[in-house]
Amino acid sequence: MTSLDKIVEGVTNLPPTPRILPKLQKLLRDPDSGIHDIISLVKVDAPMTAQIVKLSNSAYYNTGEPVQSLEEAVNRLGFREVYRVTSVAAAQQVMGEALPLYNMGKGELLDNSVSTAVLMVELSSRARRMDLDGAYTMGLLHSIGKVIINQYFLKHGLELYGNTAGESVDIMWERRLLGFDNAEVGAAILSKWNFPEDIVAPVKWQLAPLKAENHKEMACILAIARSVSHHIKGTAPLPDFAKLHIDRDILAAAGLEADTMVDALADARAGLEEMNSLFK
Repeated sequence: MTSLDKIVEGVTNLPPTPRILPKLQKLLRDPDSGIHDIISLVKVDAPMTAQIVKLSNSAYYNTGEPVQSLEEAVNRLGFREVYRVTSVAAAQQVMGEALPLYNMGKGELLDNSVSTAVLMVELSSRARRMDLDGAYTMGLLHSIGKVIINQYFLKHGLELYGNTAGESVDIMWERRLLGFDNAEVGAAILSKWNFPEDIVAPVKWQLAPLKAENHKEMACILAIARSVSHHIKGTAPLPDFAKLHIDRDILAAAGLEADTMVDALADARAGLEEMNSLFK
């Protein structure tokens, strides 16, 4: 087995972009900050700047002449949307590639993460949680631990850990070979990047949300969102609540009710369609 610290410290080629998000959240909550403060924070990351300009010219935001600079992009988006777009740009850089260890193709993890993020907002609003930016971030980055583990094993070789060819990689595999799982790795890297505990703790406990103590409600919401977000993709009829197989204790701890779930899925599906236009 290896150590959690060793895996996190061994991260060498992830883009630094997600580290901007906690700082950006603080700016957006500060009534004394302005657009120029946001521009000063973001412009030091050239790939992020390019992505924001590109996304602001997407079909969803394009209302006229294409923008050419970060300043124009932020002015077009405004405070309300700049965090959302920056988050998507960060996720694209970090989670857009294939994960061979998990048999996930290019864009598959990003697709799953965006779906979970959109559903997190709908569920959190119904649970009367007001930090929807934080909920969105949890959903978007909840599986980032898989990126870290994938990178580690590709660098060091599966054979060092007794993995047999074709063995399915799941939570039990992670715990057996590593002694921890991708949720714990994800929480560790987010903590290293100075994300607040309100985001780190639910990511850490998403697989055992009832143990999350002070962060139980959001951990339970994340556990629900990650388990049912696949339903909002595509156009198939949404299932009724009985077919969602949600643990009643987790639902209660999340502050949600059964009769709100299908409505939340329907609204999240509509939100996901809007979000997908950002990638066109």
